[in-house]
Amino acid sequence: MSNWENQYFKEAETLTSPQQLDDDLYKTAQAYKPKVNINHLLSRATVSCSVVTALLLLVHPAQHLGAFTHKAGPEEQHSYEPVLRDWKETAAPIIPKPDPWLALRNQVNSGEYVALCHYWRAEQQSESEEPLPDELRKSAKRHCRILSSTASRS
Repeated sequence: MSNWENQYFKEAETLTSPQQLDDDLYKTAQAYKPKVNINHLLSRATVSCSVVTALLLLVHPAQHLGAFTHKAGPEEQHSYEPVLRDWKETAAPIIPKPDPWLALRNQVNSGEYVALCHYWRAEQQSESEEPLPDELRKSAKRHCRILSSTASRS
């Protein structure tokens, strides 16, 4: 150790605090209690609840789909079957509807916008009966320009 360290330790040994201050600090330190840890109790309760739940799920008689919870005789065992068996026969047949915009969509997909622009301009002048579908209207806004009323008459 160096000389200054020895001097420091000697001076530190001579320093003392008043007895009353030490007693006050000791009393306040005794008032502090450690925090009560209840996490171990909560984890034990959680584990026991999950074990009970797992046992109930495993032991319950209706754990599998289609399992019966009562003893049924052979004649009443499949009493629900005719209703489920004939559901396809009683369902209404699905009839596909023709798309009235198919020809126009095919033209737009091939890159021809003349018919689309003509129909869109007629719709803008409110001469058309049916409005364009959304995707055709968006395509018309991108590729067609609105002609003024004088340009369309001449």
